[in-house]
Amino acid sequence: MDLSQNEQPATDTESRIGRKHPVAARILRRWRELTGGAAVRDEDRCTVVACSGGADSVALAVVMAMVDPKPLIAHITHDIRDAQSVEADRACVEMLAARLGCMFAHGSVRVLNQPGNLEENARDARYEALLTIASNAGCRYIATAHHADDQAETVLMNMIRGAGVRGLSGIPSTRSLGTVSVVRPALGVRRVELVEFCKDAGVGFQHDSTNDDLGLLRNRVRKELLPVLEAIRMDAIDRIGDAATNCDDAQSVIDRAVDAEWAAWTPADAGIERDRAGGRGIPAAVFDGVLRKFVTMYAQGVGLDTLSGRSVRAAHHGIVSESTEPRIYRVGAVVVGVTAHKIRLEVVPKEEPVSESKKVVVLVGHCGPDAFALQSAIRGFVAGADVRRVNDGEELAGMMSEVDLLVVNRVLDGRFDTESGIELIRGLGESDPAAMLITNFAEHMEEAIKAGAVPGFGKQTMRSAQAEAALLGALAMGERR
Repeated sequence: MDLSQNEQPATDTESRIGRKHPVAARILRRWRELTGGAAVRDEDRCTVVACSGGADSVALAVVMAMVDPKPLIAHITHDIRDAQSVEADRACVEMLAARLGCMFAHGSVRVLNQPGNLEENARDARYEALLTIASNAGCRYIATAHHADDQAETVLMNMIRGAGVRGLSGIPSTRSLGTVSVVRPALGVRRVELVEFCKDAGVGFQHDSTNDDLGLLRNRVRKELLPVLEAIRMDAIDRIGDAATNCDDAQSVIDRAVDAEWAAWTPADAGIERDRAGGRGIPAAVFDGVLRKFVTMYAQGVGLDTLSGRSVRAAHHGIVSESTEPRIYRVGAVVVGVTAHKIRLEVVPKEEPVSESKKVVVLVGHCGPDAFALQSAIRGFVAGADVRRVNDGEELAGMMSEVDLLVVNRVLDGRFDTESGIELIRGLGESDPAAMLITNFAEHMEEAIKAGAVPGFGKQTMRSAQAEAALLGALAMGERR
Protein backbone atom coordinates (compact mmCIF):
# COMPACT_ATOMS: atom_id res chain seq x y z
CA MET A 1 0.00 0.00 0.00
CA ASP A 2 1.23 3.47 -0.94
CA LEU A 3 0.27 6.28 1.45
CA SER A 4 0.94 9.96 0.90
CA GLN A 5 0.06 13.09 2.85
CA ASN A 6 -1.13 16.09 0.86
CA GLU A 7 -0.45 19.35 2.65
CA GLN A 8 -1.93 21.39 -0.18
CA PRO A 9 -5.30 22.89 0.83
CA ALA A 10 -8.33 22.62 -1.41
CA THR A 11 -8.37 25.30 -4.10
CA ASP A 12 -11.71 26.69 -5.21
CA THR A 13 -13.84 23.60 -4.60
CA GLU A 14 -15.16 24.68 -1.21
CA SER A 15 -15.75 28.21 -2.47
CA ARG A 16 -18.03 26.86 -5.22
CA ILE A 17 -20.08 24.64 -2.90
CA GLY A 18 -20.45 23.98 0.82
CA ARG A 19 -22.12 21.74 3.35
CA LYS A 20 -25.47 23.40 2.62
CA HIS A 21 -25.47 22.17 -0.98
CA PRO A 22 -28.52 19.81 -1.13
CA VAL A 23 -26.49 16.77 -2.20
CA ALA A 24 -23.69 17.43 0.30
CA ALA A 25 -26.16 17.99 3.15
CA ARG A 26 -27.98 14.70 2.47
CA ILE A 27 -24.77 12.68 2.22
CA LEU A 28 -23.21 14.18 5.35
CA ARG A 29 -26.42 13.73 7.34
CA ARG A 30 -26.63 10.07 6.32
CA TRP A 31 -22.91 9.53 6.99
CA ARG A 32 -23.37 10.75 10.54
CA GLU A 33 -26.44 8.55 11.01
CA LEU A 34 -24.50 5.48 9.86
CA THR A 35 -21.45 6.22 12.02
CA GLY A 36 -23.00 6.61 15.45
CA GLY A 37 -25.48 9.46 15.21
CA ALA A 38 -25.48 12.72 17.12
CA ALA A 39 -23.72 11.22 20.15
CA VAL A 40 -20.44 10.81 18.20
CA ARG A 41 -18.13 13.69 17.31
CA ASP A 42 -16.79 13.96 13.77
CA GLU A 43 -13.21 13.50 14.97
CA ASP A 44 -14.25 10.03 16.19
CA ARG A 45 -15.63 9.00 12.79
CA CYS A 46 -12.30 8.56 11.00
CA THR A 47 -13.27 7.46 7.48
CA VAL A 48 -11.59 6.07 4.38
CA VAL A 49 -13.35 7.15 1.18
CA ALA A 50 -13.11 4.54 -1.59
CA CYS A 51 -12.63 6.48 -4.82
CA SER A 52 -12.39 4.89 -8.27
CA GLY A 53 -12.19 8.21 -10.11
CA GLY A 54 -15.75 7.96 -11.48
CA ALA A 55 -18.31 10.69 -10.93
CA ASP A 56 -20.03 8.90 -8.03
CA SER A 57 -16.96 8.40 -5.86
CA VAL A 58 -15.43 11.76 -6.81
CA ALA A 59 -18.60 13.47 -5.59
CA LEU A 60 -18.45 11.47 -2.34
CA ALA A 61 -14.80 12.42 -1.83
CA VAL A 62 -15.55 16.12 -2.33
CA VAL A 63 -18.42 15.97 0.17
CA MET A 64 -16.44 14.06 2.79
CA ALA A 65 -13.51 16.49 2.43
CA MET A 66 -15.82 19.13 3.96
CA VAL A 67 -15.53 17.30 7.29
CA ASP A 68 -12.90 18.11 9.91
CA PRO A 69 -10.75 16.07 10.18
CA LYS A 70 -10.62 15.27 6.48
CA PRO A 71 -10.94 11.67 5.31
CA LEU A 72 -8.28 9.47 3.78
CA ILE A 73 -8.99 8.94 0.06
CA ALA A 74 -8.13 5.42 -1.15
CA HIS A 75 -7.88 4.06 -4.68
CA ILE A 76 -7.59 0.36 -5.51
CA THR A 77 -6.27 -0.84 -8.86
CA HIS A 78 -6.65 -4.33 -10.33
CA ASP A 79 -5.54 -6.20 -13.43
CA ILE A 80 -8.88 -6.46 -15.23
CA ARG A 81 -8.44 -3.27 -17.30
CA ASP A 82 -5.54 -2.13 -19.47
CA ALA A 83 -2.55 -0.53 -17.72
CA GLN A 84 -3.02 2.88 -19.34
CA SER A 85 -6.59 3.26 -18.09
CA VAL A 86 -5.64 1.99 -14.65
CA GLU A 87 -2.82 4.53 -14.33
CA ALA A 88 -5.06 7.36 -15.56
CA ASP A 89 -7.65 6.55 -12.89
CA ARG A 90 -5.02 6.38 -10.15
CA ALA A 91 -3.51 9.71 -11.18
CA CYS A 92 -6.95 11.33 -11.28
CA VAL A 93 -7.75 10.24 -7.72
CA GLU A 94 -4.32 11.23 -6.38
CA MET A 95 -4.68 14.71 -7.89
CA LEU A 96 -8.18 15.00 -6.43
CA ALA A 97 -6.87 14.10 -2.97
CA ALA A 98 -4.17 16.76 -3.33
CA ARG A 99 -6.71 19.34 -4.40
CA LEU A 100 -8.93 18.52 -1.42
CA GLY A 101 -6.01 18.45 1.03
CA CYS A 102 -6.64 14.82 1.96
CA MET A 103 -4.27 11.91 2.55
CA PHE A 104 -4.10 9.49 -0.39
CA ALA A 105 -3.63 5.73 -0.24
CA HIS A 106 -3.23 3.31 -3.12
CA GLY A 107 -3.62 -0.46 -3.08
CA SER A 108 -3.24 -3.00 -5.89
CA VAL A 109 -4.90 -6.42 -6.30
CA ARG A 110 -4.65 -9.20 -8.91
CA VAL A 111 -7.74 -11.26 -9.73
CA LEU A 112 -7.68 -12.01 -13.47
CA ASN A 113 -6.64 -15.67 -13.31
CA GLN A 114 -8.44 -16.64 -10.12
CA PRO A 115 -11.18 -19.28 -10.29
CA GLY A 116 -14.78 -18.22 -9.72
CA ASN A 117 -16.76 -15.15 -10.73
CA LEU A 118 -14.38 -12.44 -11.95
CA GLU A 119 -16.52 -9.49 -10.84
CA GLU A 120 -17.13 -10.97 -7.38
CA ASN A 121 -13.44 -11.76 -6.99
CA ALA A 122 -12.52 -8.18 -7.93
CA ARG A 123 -15.06 -6.76 -5.48
CA ASP A 124 -13.91 -8.98 -2.61
CA ALA A 125 -10.26 -8.14 -3.29
CA ARG A 126 -11.03 -4.40 -3.32
CA TYR A 127 -12.74 -4.62 0.05
CA GLU A 128 -9.87 -6.62 1.48
CA ALA A 129 -7.42 -3.95 0.29
CA LEU A 130 -9.61 -1.16 1.66
CA LEU A 131 -9.82 -2.97 5.00
CA THR A 132 -6.02 -3.13 5.16
CA ILE A 133 -5.77 0.60 4.42
CA ALA A 134 -8.41 1.49 7.01
CA SER A 135 -6.84 -0.71 9.68
CA ASN A 136 -3.36 0.71 9.07
CA ALA A 137 -4.73 4.25 9.25
CA GLY A 138 -6.75 3.58 12.41
CA CYS A 139 -10.07 4.34 10.66
CA ARG A 140 -13.26 2.63 11.79
CA TYR A 141 -15.25 3.35 8.62
CA ILE A 142 -14.96 2.89 4.87
CA ALA A 143 -17.38 5.00 2.81
CA THR A 144 -18.33 3.81 -0.68
CA ALA A 145 -20.29 5.76 -3.30
CA HIS A 146 -23.11 3.31 -4.04
CA HIS A 147 -26.19 5.35 -4.96
CA ALA A 148 -29.90 4.97 -5.71
CA ASP A 149 -29.35 3.85 -9.33
CA ASP A 150 -26.93 1.16 -8.14
CA GLN A 151 -29.58 0.01 -5.69
CA ALA A 152 -32.27 -0.22 -8.37
CA GLU A 153 -29.93 -2.07 -10.74
CA THR A 154 -28.96 -4.57 -8.03
CA VAL A 155 -32.58 -5.26 -7.05
CA LEU A 156 -33.61 -5.80 -10.68
CA MET A 157 -30.61 -8.03 -11.39
CA ASN A 158 -31.36 -10.14 -8.34
CA MET A 159 -35.03 -10.33 -9.32
CA ILE A 160 -34.07 -11.56 -12.80
CA ARG A 161 -31.90 -14.23 -11.15
CA GLY A 162 -34.82 -15.38 -9.01
CA ALA A 163 -33.51 -14.06 -5.68
CA GLY A 164 -35.43 -14.26 -2.44
CA VAL A 165 -36.06 -11.54 0.12
CA ARG A 166 -32.35 -11.21 0.94
CA GLY A 167 -31.45 -10.51 -2.69
CA LEU A 168 -34.38 -8.14 -3.19
CA SER A 169 -33.10 -6.12 -0.22
CA GLY A 170 -30.38 -4.92 -2.57
CA ILE A 171 -27.28 -3.16 -1.28
CA PRO A 172 -27.21 -2.75 2.52
CA SER A 173 -26.45 0.70 3.91
CA THR A 174 -23.81 -0.81 6.20
CA ARG A 175 -21.61 -3.88 6.17
CA SER A 176 -19.30 -5.17 8.87
CA LEU A 177 -15.70 -6.11 8.04
CA GLY A 178 -14.71 -7.08 11.56
CA THR A 179 -13.56 -3.98 13.42
CA VAL A 180 -14.25 -1.76 10.39
CA SER A 181 -17.67 -0.93 8.96
CA VAL A 182 -18.50 -0.12 5.35
CA VAL A 183 -21.04 2.70 5.10
CA ARG A 184 -22.90 3.90 2.02
CA PRO A 185 -24.13 7.43 2.73
CA ALA A 186 -25.10 8.19 -0.90
CA LEU A 187 -27.45 5.22 -1.29
CA GLY A 188 -30.47 7.54 -1.43
CA VAL A 189 -28.95 9.93 -3.99
CA ARG A 190 -29.46 9.60 -7.76
CA ARG A 191 -26.51 9.20 -10.14
CA VAL A 192 -27.51 12.30 -12.10
CA GLU A 193 -27.41 14.33 -8.87
CA LEU A 194 -23.84 13.20 -8.21
CA VAL A 195 -22.76 14.10 -11.74
CA GLU A 196 -24.34 17.55 -11.42
CA PHE A 197 -22.66 17.97 -8.04
CA CYS A 198 -19.25 17.34 -9.66
CA LYS A 199 -20.03 20.05 -12.19
CA ASP A 200 -21.10 22.45 -9.43
CA ALA A 201 -17.86 21.69 -7.59
CA GLY A 202 -15.76 22.15 -10.71
CA VAL A 203 -14.12 18.73 -10.47
CA GLY A 204 -13.54 16.27 -13.30
CA PHE A 205 -13.92 12.52 -13.24
CA GLN A 206 -12.99 9.41 -15.24
CA HIS A 207 -15.18 7.24 -17.45
CA ASP A 208 -14.83 3.46 -17.17
CA SER A 209 -15.29 2.01 -20.67
CA THR A 210 -16.40 -1.34 -19.23
CA ASN A 211 -19.61 0.43 -18.16
CA ASP A 212 -20.52 0.59 -21.86
CA ASP A 213 -20.24 -3.17 -22.38
CA LEU A 214 -23.78 -4.48 -22.94
CA GLY A 215 -22.49 -8.01 -22.46
CA LEU A 216 -22.64 -7.32 -18.71
CA LEU A 217 -26.07 -7.69 -17.14
CA ARG A 218 -25.72 -4.60 -14.94
CA ASN A 219 -24.97 -2.43 -17.95
CA ARG A 220 -27.98 -3.74 -19.86
CA VAL A 221 -30.22 -3.11 -16.86
CA ARG A 222 -28.79 0.42 -16.54
CA LYS A 223 -28.95 1.38 -20.21
CA GLU A 224 -31.95 -0.58 -21.48
CA LEU A 225 -34.28 -1.58 -18.64
CA LEU A 226 -34.19 1.40 -16.26
CA PRO A 227 -35.04 3.97 -18.97
CA VAL A 228 -38.17 1.95 -19.84
CA LEU A 229 -39.23 1.82 -16.18
CA GLU A 230 -38.63 5.55 -15.76
CA ALA A 231 -40.72 6.21 -18.88
CA ILE A 232 -43.56 4.32 -17.20
CA ARG A 233 -43.05 6.07 -13.87
CA MET A 234 -40.65 8.95 -13.37
CA ASP A 235 -39.74 8.01 -9.80
CA ALA A 236 -39.33 4.29 -10.54
CA ILE A 237 -35.76 4.19 -9.21
CA ASP A 238 -36.76 5.78 -5.91
CA ARG A 239 -39.72 3.42 -5.58
CA ILE A 240 -37.48 0.40 -6.22
CA GLY A 241 -35.30 1.70 -3.41
CA ASP A 242 -38.36 1.83 -1.15
CA ALA A 243 -39.18 -1.77 -2.07
CA ALA A 244 -35.60 -2.78 -1.19
CA THR A 245 -36.00 -1.13 2.21
CA ASN A 246 -39.24 -3.07 2.80
CA CYS A 247 -37.52 -6.33 1.84
CA ASP A 248 -34.65 -5.49 4.19
CA ASP A 249 -37.18 -5.09 7.02
CA ALA A 250 -38.68 -8.47 6.10
CA GLN A 251 -35.23 -10.04 6.03
CA SER A 252 -34.67 -8.81 9.59
CA VAL A 253 -37.72 -10.81 10.65
CA ILE A 254 -36.40 -13.87 8.81
CA ASP A 255 -32.99 -13.46 10.46
CA ARG A 256 -34.59 -13.56 13.90
CA ALA A 257 -36.45 -16.73 12.89
CA VAL A 258 -33.15 -18.22 11.70
CA ASP A 259 -31.55 -17.51 15.09
CA ALA A 260 -34.46 -19.26 16.82
CA GLU A 261 -34.28 -22.25 14.45
CA TRP A 262 -30.50 -22.50 14.86
CA ALA A 263 -30.99 -23.46 18.51
CA ALA A 264 -32.71 -26.68 17.39
CA TRP A 265 -29.58 -27.95 15.60
CA THR A 266 -26.88 -29.86 17.46
CA PRO A 267 -23.25 -30.72 16.51
CA ALA A 268 -22.84 -34.12 14.84
CA ASP A 269 -19.55 -35.42 13.44
CA ALA A 270 -18.44 -32.95 10.75
CA GLY A 271 -21.60 -30.87 10.81
CA ILE A 272 -24.93 -30.35 12.56
CA GLU A 273 -28.27 -32.14 12.65
CA ARG A 274 -31.82 -31.90 13.95
CA ASP A 275 -34.95 -34.08 14.05
CA ARG A 276 -36.83 -34.16 10.77
CA ALA A 277 -40.27 -34.06 12.38
CA GLY A 278 -39.62 -30.57 13.72
CA GLY A 279 -37.65 -29.60 10.60
CA ARG A 280 -40.64 -30.16 8.34
CA GLY A 281 -42.08 -26.90 9.64
CA ILE A 282 -39.08 -24.78 8.58
CA PRO A 283 -40.04 -22.23 5.88
CA ALA A 284 -37.73 -22.28 2.85
CA ALA A 285 -36.47 -18.76 3.59
CA VAL A 286 -35.50 -19.79 7.13
CA PHE A 287 -33.81 -22.97 5.87
CA ASP A 288 -31.79 -20.81 3.47
CA GLY A 289 -30.71 -18.69 6.43
CA VAL A 290 -29.69 -21.79 8.40
CA LEU A 291 -27.54 -22.96 5.48
CA ARG A 292 -25.87 -19.54 5.25
CA LYS A 293 -25.19 -19.45 8.97
CA PHE A 294 -23.79 -22.97 8.80
CA VAL A 295 -21.38 -22.06 5.96
CA THR A 296 -20.35 -18.90 7.82
CA MET A 297 -19.60 -20.74 11.06
CA TYR A 298 -18.32 -24.10 9.80
CA ALA A 299 -16.57 -23.08 6.54
CA GLN A 300 -15.54 -19.49 7.38
CA GLY A 301 -18.00 -18.24 4.76
CA VAL A 302 -16.26 -20.04 1.88
CA GLY A 303 -18.98 -21.11 -0.55
CA LEU A 304 -21.72 -18.66 0.44
CA ASP A 305 -21.95 -17.55 -3.18
CA THR A 306 -22.70 -21.13 -4.28
CA LEU A 307 -25.99 -21.42 -2.37
CA SER A 308 -28.43 -21.06 -5.25
CA GLY A 309 -32.15 -20.62 -4.66
CA ARG A 310 -33.05 -23.63 -6.79
CA SER A 311 -30.77 -26.02 -4.93
CA VAL A 312 -31.99 -24.68 -1.57
CA ARG A 313 -35.61 -25.23 -2.61
CA ALA A 314 -34.85 -28.74 -3.88
CA ALA A 315 -33.33 -29.73 -0.52
CA HIS A 316 -36.18 -28.03 1.36
CA HIS A 317 -38.72 -29.96 -0.70
CA GLY A 318 -36.95 -33.17 0.26
CA ILE A 319 -37.21 -32.25 3.94
CA VAL A 320 -40.92 -31.40 3.94
CA SER A 321 -41.98 -34.30 1.68
CA GLU A 322 -43.61 -37.43 3.05
CA SER A 323 -40.89 -39.73 1.67
CA THR A 324 -38.84 -41.68 4.22
CA GLU A 325 -36.18 -42.80 1.75
CA PRO A 326 -32.64 -41.51 2.59
CA ARG A 327 -31.57 -38.75 0.20
CA ILE A 328 -28.56 -36.49 -0.21
CA TYR A 329 -28.65 -33.01 -1.76
CA ARG A 330 -25.69 -30.87 -2.79
CA VAL A 331 -26.48 -27.23 -2.03
CA GLY A 332 -23.36 -25.40 -3.18
CA ALA A 333 -20.76 -25.89 -0.45
CA VAL A 334 -23.15 -27.91 1.77
CA VAL A 335 -24.22 -31.55 1.72
CA VAL A 336 -27.78 -31.92 3.05
CA GLY A 337 -28.61 -35.44 4.19
CA VAL A 338 -32.28 -36.33 4.78
CA THR A 339 -33.41 -39.59 6.40
CA ALA A 340 -36.72 -40.67 7.86
CA HIS A 341 -35.89 -39.08 11.22
CA LYS A 342 -32.91 -36.73 10.78
CA ILE A 343 -31.66 -33.76 8.76
CA ARG A 344 -27.89 -33.35 8.65
CA LEU A 345 -25.71 -30.59 7.22
CA GLU A 346 -22.05 -31.14 6.38
CA VAL A 347 -19.49 -29.00 4.58
CA VAL A 348 -18.27 -30.36 1.25
CA PRO A 349 -14.84 -31.87 2.02
CA LYS A 350 -12.00 -29.50 1.14
CA GLU A 351 -10.45 -31.98 -1.25
CA GLU A 352 -13.65 -31.91 -3.30
CA PRO A 353 -14.30 -28.92 -5.53
CA VAL A 354 -17.69 -27.29 -5.15
CA SER A 355 -18.45 -28.15 -8.80
CA GLU A 356 -18.73 -31.78 -9.81
CA SER A 357 -15.41 -31.56 -11.67
CA LYS A 358 -13.03 -28.81 -12.70
CA LYS A 359 -13.76 -28.05 -16.32
CA VAL A 360 -11.30 -26.41 -18.68
CA VAL A 361 -13.02 -23.91 -20.98
CA VAL A 362 -10.98 -22.01 -23.57
CA LEU A 363 -12.16 -18.74 -25.12
CA VAL A 364 -10.85 -18.74 -28.69
CA GLY A 365 -10.28 -15.47 -30.56
CA HIS A 366 -11.95 -13.15 -28.05
CA CYS A 367 -10.49 -9.82 -26.92
CA GLY A 368 -11.22 -6.65 -24.93
CA PRO A 369 -14.20 -6.10 -22.58
CA ASP A 370 -16.22 -8.84 -24.33
CA ALA A 371 -13.58 -11.41 -23.36
CA PHE A 372 -13.59 -10.30 -19.72
CA ALA A 373 -17.40 -10.33 -19.62
CA LEU A 374 -17.59 -13.79 -21.19
CA GLN A 375 -14.91 -15.12 -18.84
CA SER A 376 -16.85 -13.76 -15.86
CA ALA A 377 -20.15 -15.20 -17.09
CA ILE A 378 -18.73 -18.69 -17.59
CA ARG A 379 -17.10 -18.68 -14.15
CA GLY A 380 -20.44 -17.66 -12.68
CA PHE A 381 -22.27 -20.53 -14.39
CA VAL A 382 -19.61 -23.24 -13.93
CA ALA A 383 -18.29 -23.17 -10.36
CA GLY A 384 -14.54 -23.71 -10.19
CA ALA A 385 -14.11 -23.63 -13.98
CA ASP A 386 -10.62 -23.06 -15.36
CA VAL A 387 -11.43 -20.45 -18.03
CA ARG A 388 -8.53 -19.54 -20.31
CA ARG A 389 -8.17 -17.19 -23.28
CA VAL A 390 -6.20 -18.08 -26.42
CA ASN A 391 -5.52 -15.80 -29.37
CA ASP A 392 -2.91 -17.92 -31.15
CA GLY A 393 -3.54 -21.01 -33.27
CA GLU A 394 -0.32 -22.76 -32.31
CA GLU A 395 -0.94 -22.21 -28.60
CA LEU A 396 -4.45 -23.64 -29.01
CA ALA A 397 -3.15 -26.73 -30.78
CA GLY A 398 -0.78 -27.45 -27.89
CA MET A 399 -3.49 -27.59 -25.25
CA MET A 400 -6.35 -29.42 -27.01
CA SER A 401 -5.92 -32.66 -25.05
CA GLU A 402 -6.71 -30.99 -21.72
CA VAL A 403 -9.65 -28.85 -22.89
CA ASP A 404 -13.32 -29.72 -22.23
CA LEU A 405 -14.95 -27.00 -24.34
CA LEU A 406 -13.93 -24.38 -26.91
CA VAL A 407 -15.96 -21.16 -26.89
CA VAL A 408 -15.19 -19.67 -30.30
CA ASN A 409 -15.67 -16.07 -31.44
CA ARG A 410 -17.40 -15.70 -34.83
CA VAL A 411 -14.62 -13.38 -36.06
CA LEU A 412 -11.33 -14.54 -34.57
CA ASP A 413 -9.02 -11.96 -33.02
CA GLY A 414 -5.36 -12.95 -32.99
CA ARG A 415 -3.04 -15.20 -34.97
CA PHE A 416 -5.04 -18.03 -36.56
CA ASP A 417 -5.01 -19.63 -40.02
CA THR A 418 -8.49 -18.20 -40.58
CA GLU A 419 -10.52 -15.23 -39.35
CA SER A 420 -13.70 -17.31 -39.32
CA GLY A 421 -14.69 -19.09 -36.12
CA ILE A 422 -16.96 -21.35 -38.16
CA GLU A 423 -14.04 -22.46 -40.34
CA LEU A 424 -11.94 -23.15 -37.24
CA ILE A 425 -14.73 -25.38 -35.90
CA ARG A 426 -15.09 -27.08 -39.29
CA GLY A 427 -11.38 -27.98 -39.19
CA LEU A 428 -11.50 -29.71 -35.79
CA GLY A 429 -10.92 -33.44 -35.64
CA GLU A 430 -12.87 -36.22 -33.94
CA SER A 431 -10.49 -36.31 -30.97
CA ASP A 432 -10.75 -32.56 -30.39
CA PRO A 433 -12.99 -31.07 -27.69
CA ALA A 434 -16.54 -29.88 -28.31
CA ALA A 435 -16.85 -26.33 -29.61
CA MET A 436 -19.58 -23.70 -29.60
CA LEU A 437 -19.83 -20.44 -31.54
CA ILE A 438 -20.56 -17.09 -29.90
CA THR A 439 -22.72 -15.02 -32.26
CA ASN A 440 -25.88 -12.93 -32.18
CA PHE A 441 -26.92 -14.12 -35.67
CA ALA A 442 -29.11 -17.21 -36.02
CA GLU A 443 -27.86 -18.00 -39.52
CA HIS A 444 -24.24 -18.11 -38.31
CA MET A 445 -25.23 -20.33 -35.39
CA GLU A 446 -26.98 -22.75 -37.76
CA GLU A 447 -23.94 -22.85 -40.02
CA ALA A 448 -21.65 -23.55 -37.04
CA ILE A 449 -23.86 -26.44 -35.88
CA LYS A 450 -23.75 -27.90 -39.39
CA ALA A 451 -19.94 -27.63 -39.16
CA GLY A 452 -19.99 -29.74 -35.99
CA ALA A 453 -20.50 -27.20 -33.19
CA VAL A 454 -22.74 -27.69 -30.19
CA PRO A 455 -25.44 -24.99 -29.74
CA GLY A 456 -23.98 -21.71 -28.48
CA PHE A 457 -25.34 -18.25 -27.64
CA GLY A 458 -24.85 -14.56 -28.40
CA LYS A 459 -22.82 -11.89 -26.64
CA GLN A 460 -26.02 -10.06 -25.79
CA THR A 461 -27.33 -13.12 -23.93
CA MET A 462 -24.11 -14.35 -22.33
CA ARG A 463 -25.54 -14.02 -18.81
CA SER A 464 -28.93 -15.52 -19.60
CA ALA A 465 -30.49 -18.85 -18.64
CA GLN A 466 -30.09 -19.86 -22.30
CA ALA A 467 -26.31 -19.33 -22.09
CA GLU A 468 -26.09 -21.22 -18.80
CA ALA A 469 -28.04 -24.15 -20.24
CA ALA A 470 -25.87 -24.24 -23.37
CA LEU A 471 -22.63 -24.23 -21.36
CA LEU A 472 -23.72 -26.77 -18.77
CA GLY A 473 -25.24 -29.00 -21.46
CA ALA A 474 -22.06 -29.00 -23.53
CA LEU A 475 -19.87 -29.73 -20.50
CA ALA A 476 -22.20 -32.41 -19.18
CA MET A 477 -21.86 -34.36 -22.42
CA GLY A 478 -18.16 -34.68 -21.69
CA GLU A 479 -17.52 -36.05 -25.16
CA ARG A 480 -14.88 -35.29 -27.75
CA ARG A 481 -16.01 -34.58 -31.27
